[in-house]
Amino acid sequence: MLKLMQRTLQCTKVVVAVIAAAEKVIIDDVDDERLHPALDNDSVHKSKTETTDTENAPSRENPLARIKRFQVEAESRKIEFARLLEEHAQVIRQLKQMEETESSHHFATSMANVSKA
Repeated sequence: MLKLMQRTLQCTKVVVAVIAAAEKVIIDDVDDERLHPALDNDSVHKSKTETTDTENAPSRENPLARIKRFQVEAESRKIEFARLLEEHAQVIRQLKQMEETESSHHFATSMANVSKA
């Protein structure tokens, strides 16, 4: 019983760590431009070499593309996080089932011992 409780606590800690890590990665990814220096250099190069009638078009296009990329990345992380939560819920269900099986086994053993006495 103690081992099951420890296992449940361990699984819960893992999920909390995953949640914290997912939030940090998403925030860092959006806020920290140092994570994508190559992209920023390419964007600067493109905006310098492209010739258009309006100078604002390339600069407007770049942030929109970045926003779209962040949205796609956030959605894929959201799906992965949902999968991890479901996996955690499944582990908890299995632990509860094992706990119930163990307690019913102990009850049956106790009843057998009482009837023998």
